[in-house]
Amino acid sequence: MNELLWKEFVIKKVINPDALPDKIANSWGVCRKKDLNPFQMVSNTVLRYDQLSMKQKRHKLLIDLVEEEIIKISKILNQSESLFILTDAEGYIIWRQGNARAIDQANNIGFFEGSRWNELDVGTNAISLAISKRMSQKLSRFEHYAVASHEWSCFACPIFDGDHLVGILDISTYKNNHIEHQSVTQLIAERVMNRLFQRRI
Repeated sequence: MNELLWKEFVIKKVINPDALPDKIANSWGVCRKKDLNPFQMVSNTVLRYDQLSMKQKRHKLLIDLVEEEIIKISKILNQSESLFILTDAEGYIIWRQGNARAIDQANNIGFFEGSRWNELDVGTNAISLAISKRMSQKLSRFEHYAVASHEWSCFACPIFDGDHLVGILDISTYKNNHIEHQSVTQLIAERVMNRLFQRRI
Protein backbone atom coordinates (compact mmCIF):
# COMPACT_ATOMS: atom_id res chain seq x y z
CA MET A 1 0.00 0.00 0.00
CA ASN A 2 1.29 3.47 -0.80
CA GLU A 3 1.31 6.73 1.12
CA LEU A 4 -1.32 8.33 -1.13
CA LEU A 5 -4.09 6.05 0.13
CA TRP A 6 -3.25 6.96 3.72
CA LYS A 7 -3.22 10.69 2.92
CA GLU A 8 -6.58 10.46 1.16
CA PHE A 9 -8.07 8.83 4.22
CA VAL A 10 -6.55 11.17 6.81
CA ILE A 11 -6.83 14.46 4.92
CA LYS A 12 -9.71 13.99 2.49
CA LYS A 13 -11.49 11.36 4.62
CA VAL A 14 -11.88 9.19 1.53
CA ILE A 15 -11.37 5.45 1.68
CA ASN A 16 -11.26 3.03 -1.24
CA PRO A 17 -12.35 -0.34 0.17
CA ASP A 18 -11.08 -2.11 -2.95
CA ALA A 19 -7.55 -0.82 -2.35
CA LEU A 20 -7.35 -1.84 1.32
CA PRO A 21 -7.66 -5.19 3.08
CA ASP A 22 -10.84 -5.32 5.16
CA LYS A 23 -8.90 -5.55 8.42
CA ILE A 24 -7.07 -2.28 7.64
CA ALA A 25 -10.12 -0.42 6.39
CA ASN A 26 -12.18 -1.49 9.41
CA SER A 27 -9.45 -0.57 11.88
CA TRP A 28 -8.86 2.84 10.27
CA GLY A 29 -12.61 3.44 10.53
CA VAL A 30 -12.58 2.63 14.26
CA CYS A 31 -9.63 4.96 14.82
CA ARG A 32 -11.43 7.81 13.08
CA LYS A 33 -14.68 7.25 14.99
CA LYS A 34 -12.72 7.36 18.24
CA ASP A 35 -11.03 10.61 17.12
CA LEU A 36 -7.56 9.10 17.43
CA ASN A 37 -4.94 11.58 16.24
CA PRO A 38 -2.92 9.96 13.40
CA PHE A 39 -0.05 12.38 14.10
CA GLN A 40 0.26 11.35 17.75
CA MET A 41 3.80 10.07 18.32
CA VAL A 42 3.51 7.88 21.44
CA SER A 43 1.04 5.60 23.20
CA ASN A 44 -1.62 7.11 25.44
CA THR A 45 -0.97 4.43 28.05
CA VAL A 46 2.42 3.76 29.66
CA LEU A 47 2.95 1.78 32.86
CA ARG A 48 4.81 3.14 35.84
CA TYR A 49 8.05 1.31 36.64
CA ASP A 50 6.47 -0.64 39.52
CA GLN A 51 3.50 -1.66 37.38
CA LEU A 52 5.81 -2.85 34.59
CA SER A 53 7.93 -4.77 37.08
CA MET A 54 4.84 -6.59 38.40
CA LYS A 55 3.78 -7.57 34.87
CA GLN A 56 7.28 -8.83 34.06
CA LYS A 57 7.31 -10.95 37.23
CA ARG A 58 3.86 -12.33 36.40
CA HIS A 59 5.02 -13.29 32.90
CA LYS A 60 8.57 -14.35 33.82
CA LEU A 61 8.19 -17.84 32.36
CA LEU A 62 6.93 -16.49 29.04
CA ILE A 63 9.75 -13.93 28.86
CA ASP A 64 12.37 -16.56 29.73
CA LEU A 65 11.12 -18.96 27.06
CA VAL A 66 11.11 -16.26 24.38
CA GLU A 67 14.59 -15.07 25.39
CA GLU A 68 15.95 -18.63 25.17
CA GLU A 69 14.65 -18.96 21.63
CA ILE A 70 15.82 -15.49 20.54
CA ILE A 71 19.37 -16.18 21.76
CA LYS A 72 19.63 -18.89 19.09
CA ILE A 73 19.24 -16.29 16.32
CA SER A 74 20.74 -13.24 18.04
CA LYS A 75 23.61 -12.96 15.53
CA ILE A 76 21.16 -12.79 12.61
CA LEU A 77 18.99 -10.31 14.47
CA ASN A 78 21.83 -7.91 15.21
CA GLN A 79 22.86 -7.86 11.55
CA SER A 80 19.43 -6.61 10.47
CA GLU A 81 17.54 -3.52 11.60
CA SER A 82 14.95 -5.63 13.35
CA LEU A 83 13.43 -5.57 16.80
CA PHE A 84 11.65 -8.32 18.71
CA ILE A 85 8.78 -7.20 20.94
CA LEU A 86 6.88 -9.32 23.46
CA THR A 87 3.59 -8.04 24.86
CA ASP A 88 1.09 -9.49 27.28
CA ALA A 89 -2.47 -10.27 26.19
CA GLU A 90 -3.48 -6.62 26.68
CA GLY A 91 -0.76 -5.28 24.39
CA TYR A 92 1.62 -3.96 27.06
CA ILE A 93 5.24 -4.38 25.98
CA ILE A 94 6.95 -6.50 28.65
CA TRP A 95 10.23 -7.28 26.83
CA ARG A 96 12.15 -6.28 23.71
CA GLN A 97 15.50 -7.01 22.07
CA GLY A 98 17.16 -6.22 18.79
CA ASN A 99 19.44 -4.11 16.66
CA ALA A 100 20.76 -1.00 18.46
CA ARG A 101 19.68 1.43 15.73
CA ALA A 102 16.21 -0.08 15.62
CA ILE A 103 15.96 0.32 19.40
CA ASP A 104 16.91 4.00 19.12
CA GLN A 105 14.25 4.59 16.49
CA ALA A 106 11.68 2.66 18.53
CA ASN A 107 12.39 4.85 21.55
CA ASN A 108 11.48 7.91 19.48
CA ILE A 109 7.90 6.65 19.06
CA GLY A 110 7.43 5.16 22.51
CA PHE A 111 7.87 1.58 21.27
CA PHE A 112 9.43 0.50 24.56
CA GLU A 113 8.73 -1.63 27.62
CA GLY A 114 5.68 -0.51 29.58
CA SER A 115 3.94 1.10 26.60
CA ARG A 116 0.59 -0.32 25.49
CA TRP A 117 0.11 -0.95 21.77
CA ASN A 118 -3.56 -1.47 21.25
CA GLU A 119 -5.70 0.09 18.54
CA LEU A 120 -6.99 3.01 20.61
CA ASP A 121 -3.53 3.89 21.93
CA VAL A 122 -1.49 3.97 18.74
CA GLY A 123 -3.92 3.22 15.93
CA THR A 124 -3.91 0.29 13.52
CA ASN A 125 -0.92 -2.00 14.20
CA ALA A 126 0.02 -5.66 13.94
CA ILE A 127 0.03 -6.27 17.71
CA SER A 128 -3.52 -4.99 18.24
CA LEU A 129 -4.80 -6.93 15.21
CA ALA A 130 -3.14 -10.13 16.45
CA ILE A 131 -4.87 -9.66 19.81
CA SER A 132 -8.31 -9.07 18.32
CA LYS A 133 -8.09 -11.63 15.50
CA ARG A 134 -6.19 -14.21 17.60
CA MET A 135 -3.98 -15.06 14.62
CA SER A 136 -0.74 -13.81 13.06
CA GLN A 137 -0.91 -10.40 11.40
CA LYS A 138 1.39 -8.50 9.03
CA LEU A 139 1.40 -4.73 8.49
CA SER A 140 3.77 -2.70 6.34
CA ARG A 141 4.49 1.00 6.68
CA PHE A 142 1.49 3.05 5.46
CA GLU A 143 -1.01 0.40 6.54
CA HIS A 144 -0.42 1.74 10.05
CA TYR A 145 -2.90 4.44 11.05
CA ALA A 146 -0.37 6.58 12.95
CA VAL A 147 2.35 8.40 11.05
CA ALA A 148 4.80 7.46 13.83
CA SER A 149 4.72 3.85 12.62
CA HIS A 150 5.10 4.58 8.90
CA GLU A 151 8.80 3.72 8.93
CA TRP A 152 8.08 0.25 10.30
CA SER A 153 6.91 -3.09 8.93
CA CYS A 154 5.67 -5.57 11.53
CA PHE A 155 4.67 -9.21 11.90
CA ALA A 156 2.90 -10.25 15.11
CA CYS A 157 2.18 -13.81 16.30
CA PRO A 158 -0.17 -14.67 19.17
CA ILE A 159 1.13 -17.00 21.87
CA PHE A 160 -1.40 -19.27 23.57
CA ASP A 161 -1.17 -21.39 26.70
CA GLY A 162 -3.92 -23.87 25.95
CA ASP A 163 -6.94 -21.80 24.92
CA HIS A 164 -5.69 -18.67 26.70
CA LEU A 165 -3.92 -15.88 24.86
CA VAL A 166 -0.90 -15.02 27.01
CA GLY A 167 1.12 -12.75 24.74
CA ILE A 168 2.10 -11.47 21.32
CA LEU A 169 5.54 -11.93 19.77
CA ASP A 170 6.21 -9.21 17.20
CA ILE A 171 9.15 -8.58 14.91
CA SER A 172 9.42 -5.05 13.53
CA THR A 173 11.80 -3.91 10.81
CA TYR A 174 12.77 -0.25 10.47
CA LYS A 175 12.64 1.52 7.07
CA ASN A 176 11.92 -1.60 5.12
CA ASN A 177 8.74 -2.78 3.40
CA HIS A 178 9.96 -6.35 3.83
CA ILE A 179 9.63 -7.90 7.27
CA GLU A 180 12.81 -9.86 7.85
CA HIS A 181 12.75 -13.21 9.64
CA GLN A 182 8.96 -13.52 9.52
CA SER A 183 9.04 -17.33 9.32
CA VAL A 184 11.56 -17.46 12.17
CA THR A 185 9.24 -15.37 14.35
CA GLN A 186 6.35 -17.74 13.67
CA LEU A 187 8.57 -20.71 14.48
CA ILE A 188 9.69 -19.14 17.78
CA ALA A 189 6.08 -18.49 18.81
CA GLU A 190 5.18 -22.11 18.00
CA ARG A 191 8.18 -23.46 19.94
CA VAL A 192 7.25 -21.33 22.97
CA MET A 193 3.65 -22.61 22.83
CA ASN A 194 4.91 -26.20 22.62
CA ARG A 195 7.11 -25.67 25.68
CA LEU A 196 4.21 -24.12 27.59
CA PHE A 197 2.11 -27.16 26.68
CA GLN A 198 4.84 -29.57 27.81
CA ARG A 199 5.11 -27.80 31.16
CA ARG A 200 1.34 -27.90 31.62
CA ILE A 201 1.12 -31.69 31.10
